[in-house]
Amino acid sequence: MIIRLLGPLELTGPNGAVHLSSAGQRTLVARLALKPGETVPRSALMDALWSDEVPATATKTLHSLLARLRGQIRDAGLGELITTREPGYALNAPADTVDAARFEALVAASRQSDGPAESAKLLREALALWVGDPLADCRPGEWIRQESARSPSCAWTRPKT
Repeated sequence: MIIRLLGPLELTGPNGAVHLSSAGQRTLVARLALKPGETVPRSALMDALWSDEVPATATKTLHSLLARLRGQIRDAGLGELITTREPGYALNAPADTVDAARFEALVAASRQSDGPAESAKLLREALALWVGDPLADCRPGEWIRQESARSPSCAWTRPKT
């Protein structure tokens, strides 16, 4: 399984790529993939989907988006990747399947490496994960700004080469 957030959002399983047909689906995958294995509250998912004003039908729409997404994920051979965990949902994926998590791990490892050559190698590997603007094909909102600013060690702007 591969989940790419550092460029156009991609979710790929053993049977191929999951066609994420809407910004809503891409937003849900991205919001869950930013914290693989952790429960993301329904309210946080709704805020990501509707940053300005959550509609009265939000819960029903969220359930509908997730039902379609889960079916597509199963078709890609990824089983029950998204599970319900009160008070929300979790992405059952190892962190190393998410490019953003791998990027952060490589940057951290470069700081603890044995020398400049090893550090440079790790940083080149991290930089290679970037293929475009992160989360650009998700619905815009405060959650993206918060993710961009959450870690001074890993600003969510494409590194300059």
